[in-house]
Amino acid sequence: MDDDDKVAWAISIGLASLPILGDQILNACGVQVKLTMDVLQELQSTKDIRSAVRDIWTQLGLVSALVLTLVFQMLQTNLPDDAGMNLQHVYVGLCGGAVITCLLTTTECIILLVYTEHLSDANALRFIICFPGSIGGPVVKNFMSYLFAVLGLISWVLAQYTLAAAAGLGLGALIALVFVLVSWVTRSCFTLRPESPWAAKYRWAEKGDEAGCMDPRCTKAAKQAMIRLLHMTMDECEDKGQGKQRTTRQEQLSLEKSAGPLQVKPLSPMVDGVGLISSDSGLMLDQAEGHVFKGDKAADIEDQAAGNVVTGDKVADVELDNDDENEFDGLPCAIPS
Repeated sequence: MDDDDKVAWAISIGLASLPILGDQILNACGVQVKLTMDVLQELQSTKDIRSAVRDIWTQLGLVSALVLTLVFQMLQTNLPDDAGMNLQHVYVGLCGGAVITCLLTTTECIILLVYTEHLSDANALRFIICFPGSIGGPVVKNFMSYLFAVLGLISWVLAQYTLAAAAGLGLGALIALVFVLVSWVTRSCFTLRPESPWAAKYRWAEKGDEAGCMDPRCTKAAKQAMIRLLHMTMDECEDKGQGKQRTTRQEQLSLEKSAGPLQVKPLSPMVDGVGLISSDSGLMLDQAEGHVFKGDKAADIEDQAAGNVVTGDKVADVELDNDDENEFDGLPCAIPS
């Protein structure tokens, strides 16, 4: 094997394995876990978290599959014969690295979707805690595939056209890379913690203070629209919570109304329509009013129609219910008929 062949082997193997090596280095540095925590740190409720993370994996897998079709076509493109053997191996190595990375991303997203299909929201969160890089991993691999696809395109332009054309494309790609990294870092700084300086960027809209907006690009109409939309969203969330409470109370009242009054058969003699349940504790049942109260010491009056639990100093807990599963323990008391 001559020197040219050694160089060709080194270029092909090195570039094809570089994306995987880079992904493992970033994983060891904790980048993938940090990306996952950036996504989950502002989570306010675990409701629908399973659907949210699965949507992320689905979108990453679809984008990676689309990029895979492009780099497959690039890999099958032949460079000019006068491009030089080394440049041809560089092109194949870069395109091959992009293909491998796209395949890894798509496959990883499929595996994550399969193993979270049957999980509930709480168990999906446990799955993410068990594998904290499960969101950041596909993101990093997607980024690596884009990078190698662009580098392969630059090498193709260099072989097909001139060094100036390749340099211009490389400079544009470098500027785009810086822009993406800056955008990535700034978006990850979003937080709902009020003590953070980043929270001031939206707190002015919550307070309705147009002067608090620090973005000079926002016009007066834009500021007013932001305030109106944010307050509208906050009001809808509040109304939704109150509506849920009202619905729960209405359902409870409906059940109580359909259950009907509790029929009680006293164990002791009747005195003016009142059955004495326990003379020791003074616990009495007012059959006429449907109230339960505890004699001489207690001021708490429980409505039996609401299925409340009554406790006494000398009597075990008594649960008054309208169904057939009443439980009475302790001293003798009223027995539902």
